[in-house]
Amino acid sequence: SSTTVTAVAGTIILSGGDVTLSSTSITSTGRVQVRPFATGGQMDVGATGAGSGTAHVSQAEINQISAGTLRLGALDGGNLVISNTLSHASDTVELASAGAVTQSAAINVASLSLLGTGGAHTLTNGSNNVTILAGNTGSVNFRSTAAFSVGTVAGTTGLTFTGDASLYAAAAMIT
Repeated sequence: SSTTVTAVAGTIILSGGDVTLSSTSITSTGRVQVRPFATGGQMDVGATGAGSGTAHVSQAEINQISAGTLRLGALDGGNLVISNTLSHASDTVELASAGAVTQSAAINVASLSLLGTGGAHTLTNGSNNVTILAGNTGSVNFRSTAAFSVGTVAGTTGLTFTGDASLYAAAAMIT
């Protein structure tokens, strides 16, 4: 049998070592956050596994979440890695971390927000495809295969950073 957790608005927080939704679907017009249980905890988006001390959420579990905004990681979280292609039906994703955010696979969403005081977002996979980028973080090194604009994503307007920023759109424009 399947289970559905629904919130009309507000935030649903899924916090733990590994997220295993099996036959559970999560639905919210607000924000759904998937985060490590512990402050400073690390997270691997796209991987499956258990017991390594790193929280895991697979693309299969992400596909069972329907939200106005999907936040992966936490503002007080440790390192976050995208280890498998990340896409989401809502097309609005926030990556939150006070540590390093890196990737070994593409991010394909319409709207992406990079969050976390002191966070260092290095998202330079040659297959990234993002339409709108926003953020409030430490440093940003971002590459997209297509044109993108710096705009508003889930209430974050523009790109504010305390360190360095490098934005690259392969053979396209940044507006």
